[in-house]
Amino acid sequence: MKKLLIPGLFAALACAAYAYPTLGGPTGLLTVPTTAIASTGQLQVALDWWNDSNADATVPLRAVYGLNDKLEVGAAFTTSEASGSDDLLSINAKYLTPFTLGDANLAVGAGLSKDGDSVLSLYGTMTKTFAETFNGTVALQWDDESDDFLLGIGAETQLDNGLRLIAEYINTLPGVELRLAARYPLTDALTAQFGVVGSLNSVTIGAAYAFGTGD
Repeated sequence: MKKLLIPGLFAALACAAYAYPTLGGPTGLLTVPTTAIASTGQLQVALDWWNDSNADATVPLRAVYGLNDKLEVGAAFTTSEASGSDDLLSINAKYLTPFTLGDANLAVGAGLSKDGDSVLSLYGTMTKTFAETFNGTVALQWDDESDDFLLGIGAETQLDNGLRLIAEYINTLPGVELRLAARYPLTDALTAQFGVVGSLNSVTIGAAYAFGTGD
């Protein structure tokens, strides 16, 4: 199985007020968490099919629950279509701190994943609203498998029809990777997603459903 982005594995830019499960679990962009927190009392469930011609297709199932307006918890299960590949289980939590830097919100998070060995990841992320429909974040992450610090930047904007366009620029050390995604609300609770992870040979398509309106 290709290595999925475990909770907090990378950093990016995103909308602080909008929450959607990443491919790895916590709310954020396509593959990375942001300072967005799931609405209090709301359960978000997302399912994608991620195909990579350089590896095997994976199916990440994620669930995130908002405990309050500052804290969310979640879990993810990723299975592979390739025989002999390990499934990936993970849990995660994210806390929106009361601290700000300028006009930017600050959040911290942690994740624990297991697909044979257990991997702990920790991250901090800073999100700022530049315009009503445009937000950005810079974040830094560490995990005990690579023992490296990773940095990423990106952006998310919303069009008048509700379509959200996402771009991530990820420093994967020693390389870099560009990731793009689009999300469109089909109903108030159901949102569709299409993404490109690094190249046109690696695409994902899926949807997320929000149970409960949240506070």
